[in-house]
Amino acid sequence: MTTKTLLASLALATALTGWSASPLMAQDPRDDFDWLDRMNRASAVMLADQGVITPEQAKTIADTIEQVYALSSEPGFSRSGYHLGLEPLMIEIGGVDISRLHTGRSTIDMGRSGLRLRERDLLLSTYEQLINTRQALLDYAAKYPNAIVPGYTLGVQAQPISLGHYLTAYAGAFERHADYIEQTYDVVNYSPMGSAAMGTSSYPIDRQQLSDLLGFTAPIRNSFDSVHLATLESAMHIVGVTSAIAMTSSQLSSDLENQFRMVKPWFTFPYDLDGGSSIMPQKQNPGGVNSTRTGASDVVGIGAAYMFDSIKSASGDTDMIGEEPIEALTATTGVLKRIEDMFEVFEFHEDRALDVVLGDYATATELANTLQREANIPFREAHHIAALVVNFGRTNDLRPIDITYEDFKAVYAEAAEELQLPAELALGEESFLAALKPQNMVEKSQGFGGPQSSEVASMIEEMNSTVASDKAWLEQQQSALAEADAKLDEAFAALLK
Repeated sequence: MTTKTLLASLALATALTGWSASPLMAQDPRDDFDWLDRMNRASAVMLADQGVITPEQAKTIADTIEQVYALSSEPGFSRSGYHLGLEPLMIEIGGVDISRLHTGRSTIDMGRSGLRLRERDLLLSTYEQLINTRQALLDYAAKYPNAIVPGYTLGVQAQPISLGHYLTAYAGAFERHADYIEQTYDVVNYSPMGSAAMGTSSYPIDRQQLSDLLGFTAPIRNSFDSVHLATLESAMHIVGVTSAIAMTSSQLSSDLENQFRMVKPWFTFPYDLDGGSSIMPQKQNPGGVNSTRTGASDVVGIGAAYMFDSIKSASGDTDMIGEEPIEALTATTGVLKRIEDMFEVFEFHEDRALDVVLGDYATATELANTLQREANIPFREAHHIAALVVNFGRTNDLRPIDITYEDFKAVYAEAAEELQLPAELALGEESFLAALKPQNMVEKSQGFGGPQSSEVASMIEEMNSTVASDKAWLEQQQSALAEADAKLDEAFAALLK
């Protein structure tokens, strides 16, 4: 292995095992200062258009905003999103007339707007990662659509399913979460700007123009609502959708953790990407799986703490509008990225998964179904006979495929006497042996959304189509925001002339 390859493997292993000192999280493309700068530019344009400030004052304000933005990249510059922290520097550069920029607005409506602008960006980042994670699951499902894997209920092997069926289940859950993000985005993308502290202003502040320049859908109709009710409500949508994503992610990582406890897990990491032990040479720790579950727990914890803390707030308690929704979105994106990364490198051992299924009586339900369908035995009695077959096999340390037709006939004879069924067994050897085969049970499924190959192929195709539609929705939102950015830049540039 070359040094370059070794370093690349080490970097991926660090991300997967969670050994990094900082969690794997999405990075907010713009920070608080960037959004304060955009709000200042929008305010300057609107105030000039409304005649609240003169063209000369507008140019001075615009020049000052440009100079401050240039300084913001200097070492030691505090990139705060708090206007009153920045205003002294602006006055020092442009004079006290610069304070006219704050006409008709408050740190309250600015704070609420800045929070929504950041939440909006992060919602789209989480949505994009959700698309990538779903695609990774669907691509993996397409590689092994009909591979047999065990399905569990209450932690006990229950029935065989296919890997394609299992992975499309999680892809389907994440698809619903994507719908939830779209709904949440529609709630978040409304503007409080121009509401001031609660009752707007005696100046002709154009809230619609501010909303348009910042890429919002529209201003929130009631100014009191916009700064004291709506922001907390939209935050609840965010912690709701992130908690839902975290719960699904935790279930998936729990499933993966459970199979890693087996001597021969059917999902493994490549050897050079696994987390080894400092003392036990044989150990291969699934650090990426563990850290995914831990990250999901963190997301739910953030949301729960925020909801409990917020429930005590009155409408004017501005300190209750915190960073938790931002933290929840950032952490959720990191959890989803870990899942994508794992399924990019997972090695699947089809023989191991099948061997686990063959080692237990997961096909007993199909034996009961076959007895009812072909021998005309009522299901409850057929269920009892299948249970007796299971007990016989376990008592004699036999796997299902080791039970002979003669063994089955002997079990049936005892059951027939007990249940007063016909002494002659109306189920042939071929049907009996087929009923115990997991591949047969999976393929015989006829229900909508079942594990049979035809349904799995259909679900993969449908979900890939939905992924494509979701990509189009994302591009539409990004284009709308880019267009608003361009319009603001153009309008602001006109002030500088």
